[in-house]
Amino acid sequence: MAKKSNRASIAVIAAAAAGFTGTLSSAGAASACQPIPPALETAVESAVTDNVNAALPQSHRLNRRKRLTMQSVRNVEVDGCRVSLRADVRLRRKVRRNANGYANLSGRIDSINLADRRACLSRLNVGRVRVSNTTRIGERAYQIVANKAIPNTLCFSF
Repeated sequence: MAKKSNRASIAVIAAAAAGFTGTLSSAGAASACQPIPPALETAVESAVTDNVNAALPQSHRLNRRKRLTMQSVRNVEVDGCRVSLRADVRLRRKVRRNANGYANLSGRIDSINLADRRACLSRLNVGRVRVSNTTRIGERAYQIVANKAIPNTLCFSF
């Protein structure tokens, strides 16, 4: 944990030394998005991983016989204001055998405030769910349920 916070602190100091101060915000129009400085990308990626893991619902009951569990987040990529990540998914079933897979999530970084060391993700959305031993229709249904279960906006400190 200390290593991640040290990396985040070093990235913030490097961004400040490079002349970046204040607040990045994309609260206006979609084209008004200001990309994250490269010095902050690794700090934001690790913060997104930690905070999305904490915010994801551990398990969501689909019906009497099925439970969808988002286990952990990996492969976080920050590209300008867009964030894409992949979460490991496990589908527990009582009738058929359990299935494993992944869910692709995407979102947008609305604001970064260096003074408060806070960032906000918005439009957090599950774009695709792939689960073994499951039809595409079933995966689409799990995608809809996952979109209802995850928070739409997430603010966190880094």
